[in-house]
This record gives sequence, structure tokens and C-alpha cells, in this order.
Amino acid sequence: MWPQHLYVMDCENEPDIRGRYRLHCIDDVSFRFHTLSNVEYRRSPGDRLDIDPLDCEPSTDITEASRNNLPYVIYRILNDLEMYVIQRFKRSDFLAVPNVHQSIRDVMVQFYDEVHDYRDLSTILQEDVLDILTRGILRPMGIEFTSHNQRSHWNPDGSSEFEFAEKLNGACKLQLASEFYSRSSDRGYPPAKEYLSSDFLMDMQEGILDEDDYRRCLIINMVTDSGDPLSAYHLACHYETYMRRNGSFKGVSATKIIDLHKKAASGGIIRANYHIGNIYQHGLGRVSPNMSKAVKAYRKCTDDPDALFRLASCYEGAFDHTTLTSLDGMTAADICAMFGRSAELGNMYARNRLTLDLRGGVNPMTFTESRLLAYAGDNYAKYALAQCYESGYAGEISYENAIQWYQSILSSSEPGVPVFSNPISIIEKAPNLYDHDIMFRIGELYELTVLRNYPKALEWFTSSAESGNPRAKRLIDLTETDGISDQERFRRLMLHSCSGDGFILLEIAECYESGKGTKKDLDSARRYYQILAESEHAGSQYWLASYLERNAHSKTDMDVASSWYRRAADNGNEAAIERLDLSNLDDIPENAVFEKCRLFMYSDDPDIQYRLAQCYERGVGVSTSYSLARMHYQRAIDAGSSEAKERLDRSMIEGSTGIDRYRRLMLHSDEPDPEIHHMIGRMYLDGDVIERSESLALDWLDSAVRLGHTGSAVLCGDIIMSGAVKYNMGRAVEYYRISADAGDMRSNCRVGTLLTRPGSDPKGYPEAIRRLRLAAHYGDPDAGYYLGRMFEKGLGMPQFYAEAFKWYSLSAEKGHFEAKYRRMLLLAAGRGTKKDTQKASAILSELRSSNSGRLLNHIDRSVRGN
Repeated sequence: MWPQHLYVMDCENEPDIRGRYRLHCIDDVSFRFHTLSNVEYRRSPGDRLDIDPLDCEPSTDITEASRNNLPYVIYRILNDLEMYVIQRFKRSDFLAVPNVHQSIRDVMVQFYDEVHDYRDLSTILQEDVLDILTRGILRPMGIEFTSHNQRSHWNPDGSSEFEFAEKLNGACKLQLASEFYSRSSDRGYPPAKEYLSSDFLMDMQEGILDEDDYRRCLIINMVTDSGDPLSAYHLACHYETYMRRNGSFKGVSATKIIDLHKKAASGGIIRANYHIGNIYQHGLGRVSPNMSKAVKAYRKCTDDPDALFRLASCYEGAFDHTTLTSLDGMTAADICAMFGRSAELGNMYARNRLTLDLRGGVNPMTFTESRLLAYAGDNYAKYALAQCYESGYAGEISYENAIQWYQSILSSSEPGVPVFSNPISIIEKAPNLYDHDIMFRIGELYELTVLRNYPKALEWFTSSAESGNPRAKRLIDLTETDGISDQERFRRLMLHSCSGDGFILLEIAECYESGKGTKKDLDSARRYYQILAESEHAGSQYWLASYLERNAHSKTDMDVASSWYRRAADNGNEAAIERLDLSNLDDIPENAVFEKCRLFMYSDDPDIQYRLAQCYERGVGVSTSYSLARMHYQRAIDAGSSEAKERLDRSMIEGSTGIDRYRRLMLHSDEPDPEIHHMIGRMYLDGDVIERSESLALDWLDSAVRLGHTGSAVLCGDIIMSGAVKYNMGRAVEYYRISADAGDMRSNCRVGTLLTRPGSDPKGYPEAIRRLRLAAHYGDPDAGYYLGRMFEKGLGMPQFYAEAFKWYSLSAEKGHFEAKYRRMLLLAAGRGTKKDTQKASAILSELRSSNSGRLLNHIDRSVRGN
């Protein structure tokens, strides 16, 4: 009987005509083969089957004797089903076949690590397997090994080793493949020798190898004891390119790449030093940039144009702009010469590095490209560098640095010879400039930029003109006036402003004052007028005094203005003399009085102070300001003016009328007097003397309320309720409360009315009842009517028709139309009183005769339930 535990070794791919599959299995006790031919589903290698032995038949391909021969069974496993068994055992750690001796497991693990595709093993490999099993397991266990015909496995020329090496190569088992390639080559097999030759790499470009060439290079390096230089070089290039593109390469470090390049370099491949330098220059993986090592590597490349370019780049990257030297003491000229040598040998990057083209203007890269060349003495690069500092492409705008580089061009150029005649750089098309053009540009920087140094600008323009520059000659010539614009004239004047010529300074001041040839700037005009004023120029002294007077903000400012007026008058300026003369105040127009007296507003003259107060009060010659008017009236009073005292006398307010009353009130409006504020608010509300303004009236009346004037509160409430200002019922209620609490019964009624409006908060009903009752007791018919409505509707209390009828009757007796109407309705309905239709009809007739339209309106509202 077969054991029940079988393990699947293989499953045929296609089912038979019955749709069943054939399985090849092995048992877990005697290690025998079995065939199951009636299986419904496909099974995977390693699956365990628990079956009834009566349902299956043993395989007829294996004899009973062979089943008991353990070595033969192992041999057949390795020949026919070895891949599935070993791979399954490898993955499952041999748990799929229990009770197998540990030594067999170890041998199978060792065997699995050496080979890949066990179905295509060559005969020599089979010999090796048998040898491993014989030496490792069978002989130590005392088991005889069944001999086979070994002659059929003999391979004298190494072809089978090469064939198996190719298969191992295809399966990426390169270490094992290299051993078989080497074994085949040692036996003299030509394809193996050719495969292990690196001649195929002679004309191959650097970079990433294809898969076949990559594996071939690896195998050649494994076979060769010291490593083949050419294959090591291409392997290193392969790894380096891959790492730069993708950031990493599994199992390969930058140090290993450097070692491969060094191996190639020691074998005579000079180009490998270039790659070593490139790695140290830019860094790779965990290898950080190291300029010293990069320079050493590049220097071993002799006249390689790429290496020369890289070497010069290293020196440029380490160039110190303070000491003007680099590594190994290299100067800027030495580095540029190295770039030049690289360009001569055909390196286009070096040629581009030395090429400067400013035809399209400078850009951010121009500064980087031109700085080294400028230090090397190239005038065109100096010019580009100066342009970069002017435009800000050097990282910041620095006109001082631009001037320094322009001056450096002048120091290395000759008069009459173009400054770009002997360049180090490669120039596509240089402008034809001379030393006087550079001088003119320096002058423009001093003139037109924030440096603003006209003496230096004039000095450089003069030097440029003396060297033959026609633009500079025209610019410094003040005698030429025909055909030049105001802007050009002003520019020439500014250049000569440092000369101290009074006529030039006066013309500049007038240009700033009027905006002729420049932007109007009174502050700049003041500076030039002040220079002239200090030199006792009377007209400038008067202008300066007028300017200071218009912009005075304190007594000190006005005193300074007066002092300049006096100096101008002392120098004979008629306008200044007239400005200081106050004898004709009565003869000048009223609207000119303020302008005349303003200069003396801080004096102790009562007449001046009174006139200024009158101007501020009436708004004549100046904007109306009652606070300033009061201030000047007070100064006049302090100086002894009886007229000013009378103007500020509060007792005169009661007898005044019209606009005079308004002005007297406004003179005291800054005082916290509630009565003053109330009267001003009433004047704005009435609109008889001044233009009516409900908003201003509310402001003044509100101020009076806050100061304690309760009589203004009801007016504030009425303004809000009138709709003349933004409606705010809560604010109106507050005003009416203030007035009501002060004893105004009408305000009590209005508070109650507002608190009972539709949509009001019921919490206000008790206060409404209280205030309406108070007003009604004092005979207010409106209060009685609204109180009756609250009793009728039950607002804030239970519905009480009798009380409503009482209050309607009291208001009706005082002629209240709505109260009469509601009383008529109660009589007609018999609510709160005895029903009396006859009396109700009489009241209705009375209402119809007095105001039928109003009656119809009430009837309509009653019908609609309101």
C-alpha cells in the first residue's frame, strides 16, 4: 500500500480527453515516484495530496528495483524534475518533503546556489552533480552508487562548458558562468577565447552598455586575475552614467567606480583619469566634491581637450576674488590660457566659455562669464562686467563698481586706439569704442544715477570732450541755446551748478519752481533760492520768505519768514517792503486782509489779532474755523481789544439774531455748554438762517443730551422717527426715555407706542403700559387710545374689554378720532359695555361727517383684521 502523503513534482499542462490531469508525485517515506492520472484540477509543485491508494496507479517507467535505489532516485530527480523540487525546497526550506536527511538538504542548497535551469543541464554538470552526491552523501553513508556509462558524458574540447556557460550567462549566474567560460577557454575552445577577449570594446563609445555587453565585461573582469583595463574602463563608465541619471546603482558605489577607473588608468587608458577628475569635481554618490583630487586627476590627461576644459573649470571654481589666485597659484590669465588651449584642441565648451557677445545686452549669465576674463585683463569682459553692475545682473546695482571697471579699461587702453583691439575673449562683434566714450559713460553715471556728483560728472565730461568726444563738447557748452530742449538746457545747468555762478543757480531754481525742463519740485527750488538768499540776493530772499510763510506751522517758522522779509527789504526789494507795511489795512479789499495779516499772527497787535479772528469767523480769504477765530479773539482781548471782548461776550447771544447769532454760538461751540449745543442744533433743524441739516442737528442735539440737556432728547427722537437720518428705533426709544424721565408726558406716550409696535419684544409691554398709563392720567388722548388698544388686544395683560372701553371713551371725549372709532365698534358688539347700536350709529355718522376718508381707512383695516 502506498502512503497517503504525496507531494506534487510536476503537472502536465494539457488535460486528457476526459478533462483530467496527470500528476507526477513523490512519497514522503520511501522517496518513490508515483503517477496520478485521474486528477480533476491542476496542482502546483510542492502541493501535498491526501488520497486513497486504490484510486491511483504507480508509474510503469520506473522498476521496483530502481525505486529502492536511493542514489538512482535522487539522480532521476535531478535529471527530470530537479528545478521544481529544488526550487520548491529552496522556497519552503525543504518542508515540502519531510524526513529527508539533513545532509541531502545541505547538498541541494549548495547545488541550488550554483545553477539555475536544471532541466537543461549539460552532461558535465550531471557528472558534477553525481560527484557532489557521491562525495557528500552516499559514500559517507556506505551506500553503493549505481554506475552509468560515463563515456557518453566526455567533453574534450570544452564546447559543453561554453554551452552551459552561455545558459548560465542568460540566467544572470555570472560568477558560475565565468568559471565555465574559463574552463572552456582553458581547453582551447575558440568561441570561449573570443568571448573573453575585450577587443569588441576598442571602438565602443563611453556610457551605458547594453545588457549583453555589460554581462560580458563583468565576466571578463572575473576571469582576468588583475582585471582587463578596457572592460574595467567601460564598466566604470557604465556605472557612472547610470548613477548620474538615476542616482544609484544596486551593489555599486562611487568608490568602486573610482577603483575601476584607476585599474583602467594603470593599464594605459589615460581617458580614465578624466572620469576620475569628473567624479571628484562634481561628486558622485557618497563621494563629495574634492577640487584638489580632481585637479590631480585632470593633470594626468596631458593634452586631452575635455580634461583641459575641466581642469580650467576646477581652477575657475576655486578662484579667490580677494587674492586673485586659485589652486596651485594659478592666476586668471593662466586659467584663461588653459581655456584657450582647450578651445584650440577642439573643445566647443571651452570656446563658448571664452566667447562674449553683448549685442543683445547683458543678462544674468554675463556676470559669471565675464568676471574671470576681466581679471585676466580683457577689456571687453571689463566692459561687460561694468554693464552687469549697472543693470543689477551682478547681484546688486553698484555704480561705484561699474566706475571702477570702466577706469580699469582706461588704465589699460591707449588714446586713439579702440579699447577692444586686443581681447583675450572671443568676440563675435565688438562695438568700436574709444577712451573718450568710456569717460563719457563715467560722467553719465555721476550725473544721472543715485551717485549724483555733478562736480565729478563735469570733470569726466570735460576730459571726454578734450579727448575728442563731440557729445561731451555739446553737453558742457552753456553758450549754445538754439535748438535745444528745456530738458537739455536744465541738464547743462545742473552740470555747472557746482561753479557757484549766481545766474546759473537762479535759472536752476526757476526751473524747479515752474517745472521747466524737469519735474516741479519746490523743495529743490528752495535749496537753490536759499543759496542765493544767503549771498544777499534780494529776489531770492523774498521768494524764500514767501515759501516759509506759506508752510509755517509754528511761531518759530513765522519768525524765520519775517527775518527773510526784513533782509529782502533791507536789500531794496519792493515786494518785501510792501509785505511788511501794515499802514494800509483799511484800504485793501476784505478778502486780502488775511493774506496781509498772516505774517503777523503771532504779534501782540490787538488790531491784527481782531482782523485775523474776523477772517476765520467769516471765512474771508481763508477757510472758516471758529476755534481759530476764538483763539485770535482771545489774543486780541489779552492785548486790550474791547471789540474782541464784546464779540466773545456770551450775554450778547440772547439779543443777536440771524447769522450773527449763529456765529456767536459757534465761537463758543468748543465749550461743554449744553445750552449752546442745543441752540446750534435747533438752528440746523429749523434751517432759517443756515441750510437745514437733520444729520448735523442730530449731532449737536445729541451732544447737548450727553451734556445733560434733556429737552434735546425728544428732538433727537423726532429726527430719527422722521426718517431724515438712518432709522434706529432702539436709539429713538432711548432718547424718548431720557425726555420722559425728565417729566415730558408726550415722550412717555411715544416710548409706550414704540414698545408696542408690531414685532416688538413682549418684554417691553410692562414698561409700555406703565408709561402710557402715566401719560393718559395727565390727559394725553394718544396715550389713552394706545392703552385702550393694549387692553383690547391683551398685550402684556389679560384681555379686558371694559377697561379698553373706558380708556377709549376718555380719549374720545378729547376728540381722538381713532378712539371714537374703536368705542363705536365696542358699542356695536357689546364688548366691555352694554350693546347700543343706536349710539354706535350716531358715532359712525359723526365720524363720517368729520373725515370720511379716514373712516374708510379704519373700516378697511378692521375688515382685514388689523
